[in-house]
Amino acid sequence: MEIRFERAERRAAAYNGQEVVGTCVFTEIGGIWIITGTNVEKGYTGQGMAGHLLDAVVEEARIEGIKIVPMCSFAHGCFLESPDYRDVAYDGVIKIYGMPSCPDCSAVIERIEARKEFEFVDIGSHVGRMKTWLRLRDTSPAFDDAKQKGYAGIPCFVFENGDITLDAVAIGLGPSNPNACRIDGSGC
Repeated sequence: MEIRFERAERRAAAYNGQEVVGTCVFTEIGGIWIITGTNVEKGYTGQGMAGHLLDAVVEEARIEGIKIVPMCSFAHGCFLESPDYRDVAYDGVIKIYGMPSCPDCSAVIERIEARKEFEFVDIGSHVGRMKTWLRLRDTSPAFDDAKQKGYAGIPCFVFENGDITLDAVAIGLGPSNPNACRIDGSGC
């Protein structure tokens, strides 16, 4: 069994010969790696492979000076249980702007419960919060596609360095329904 870190594919992969039998995959946003999944094929489980895959990603993050948000349940559990990962754990907060009445936002709210890396900002609860979000929406190119297609642009994820994404999948928070929360009210 060979574990390889494959930067271009954004993963660590376990190989049995030429066959990939396990992966630890991540996305990269704003210089932060977000581990979105650790998977091991049947027949290879119970051998510690998932831990080795996670360690390969963590070691490369250390080399590159990158912080990690462990979103998949396996990686998240490892980060909670072991002090060995504290040096690469992202200690900032990702603000999520949205409204609980938005289906995508409510799904995200459920997924971030008890996660210290996230803060949900209900833009409908106060005019100041709405103004902050509107300023982001009016000035950030991250919203260009949403505005062109008539989407509200929520939930939106804002990193401490100012990077913004509307892609819940890239953050490791599951699929989004692209038809939800259009400006015309459809999908909400």
